[in-house]
Amino acid sequence: MNAEPRSIHNSIGINTLSSATRSNLKDCSEAVAGGNLPNAILTGCDLSGADLKGTNLFGATLTDVDLANANLTASNLGGADLNNANLAGANLAGANLRGVANWNSVHGKDPIIGLDKAINVSG
Repeated sequence: MNAEPRSIHNSIGINTLSSATRSNLKDCSEAVAGGNLPNAILTGCDLSGADLKGTNLFGATLTDVDLANANLTASNLGGADLNNANLAGANLAGANLRGVANWNSVHGKDPIIGLDKAINVSG
C-alpha cells in the first residue's frame, strides 16, 4: 500500500497559521524528527543539524532541503528525491538510499559521514 503524497504543511497543521507566519516557516526539524512521513513533500525545509535517526522519509520530496550535519542514521530515504539537497556533514550510516532520485545533484557529498555504511548507494 502506497501512502499518498502530502505536504509537511498539512502534516503539522501549518495551514491553520497566518499567511505571514506560513511564508516564513522553514525549520521543519521538530515536525520531521523520528516521524513516519512516506511521500512527504518537504521542499525547501531547513533540517540542518536535526536528529532524524530512524525517520521514514521513503519517497519524500526533499528538493532544496538543507540536511547539513543532520543525523540520518538508520533512516529510510529509499526513493526520495534529493534534487539540490545539501548533505554536507550529514551522518548516513545505515540509511536506506535505494532508488534515491537526483543523487548527482546533491551538495556536500565529500564530507558525508557513514556513506560507506549506507544501504544501496548509487550514482
